[in-house]
Amino acid sequence: MNKNKQPPKTQKSKRMVEHVLKLLRSMPAGGLAFDDFFDDGEIDSRTIQRDLADLKKIADKMDLDFKSPGPGRGKGKYYLGVPIFEADSSKSIFIHNLILDRLENKPWAKMPGQSEEQNYILYQLMQYRRMDEYNKKMRERVVFMEPELRNNEEITAKLSICLDALEKEQVLKIVYKERKGTPSGNVSKQKEKARRIRPLGLICKEERWYLLAFCCQAWAERMFRLDRMNSINTTGEQFTYPQDFSLKEHLEHAWSTHLDKNNDLIAIRLLATGMAAEDLENITFHPSQKLKKQEEGYLLVSFELETWEGMLGWILRWGSLVEVLEPEDLRQKLKSIAKDVLGKYQSSASSYSVKGN
Repeated sequence: MNKNKQPPKTQKSKRMVEHVLKLLRSMPAGGLAFDDFFDDGEIDSRTIQRDLADLKKIADKMDLDFKSPGPGRGKGKYYLGVPIFEADSSKSIFIHNLILDRLENKPWAKMPGQSEEQNYILYQLMQYRRMDEYNKKMRERVVFMEPELRNNEEITAKLSICLDALEKEQVLKIVYKERKGTPSGNVSKQKEKARRIRPLGLICKEERWYLLAFCCQAWAERMFRLDRMNSINTTGEQFTYPQDFSLKEHLEHAWSTHLDKNNDLIAIRLLATGMAAEDLENITFHPSQKLKKQEEGYLLVSFELETWEGMLGWILRWGSLVEVLEPEDLRQKLKSIAKDVLGKYQSSASSYSVKGN
């Protein structure tokens, strides 16, 4: 054994994870003796002592109970108290595991800058939770059916830059795809435009990330989708974040990322039936949502919003199960869309050349 040999950085992280896993597996047996931390002859006593000292510091920072009999090979035992493993039932641990599973593939689950040790420890802890027989069985019986971003890494990198700029109150420079639409709503062309923006807040809506910011070119607030940013860079230029600004309050009367601060709130009333009425009774889609049961299973639903822009897709998903009663301009917009849809299906399939099958 070469005592002077310096182990690579990753070896320390893996060794620390093994220490933690051993301590977790020792519960509720009462902890581990000093000699229990040795796996083979390549680790000496001083290395183990340093590892346990580092583990004690980490536990203290995380407010975890780490009992140590002191340095050396004493008769006492080391004990790591982690409430989620020690006291929770298998069902509770499984629910925590589901939360991790759901978050694992989100853009912000692994931000750039996280050390290799952090990522490795998180992975190993997740694997440890899956060792439980209850978890093994239930993981085959509970599944998330959710959309997933294809450009996860790209969005993660952009999110990291936005978070840093929000925290440090720094101006960002972006190149953004401006989408121009035709009167029928079809996208006709895209135009790229460079902008300097002062970030105000990040918003996630239906798996899309948006940055609310003050645009220095338009000299007004604008909403920017991260996936439409061709590039995003910090400028190092500072700005003063408005102290009286609250993102939650700013979005209080918004249905989506479409905002309209220039007009009074508008009343939106819908008449729902069938599965639409059932879902509206069980799910609050907006804080202003109010319900009133009608005859024959109908449900009157009302909202107070800045604008109905952004609601169209949500209303159309219900088809004939929902009728908009007011406002009239929303009714007319839906009528126009319905005509366009009907027109596509009144004749044979489009003759537009489709590649592939």
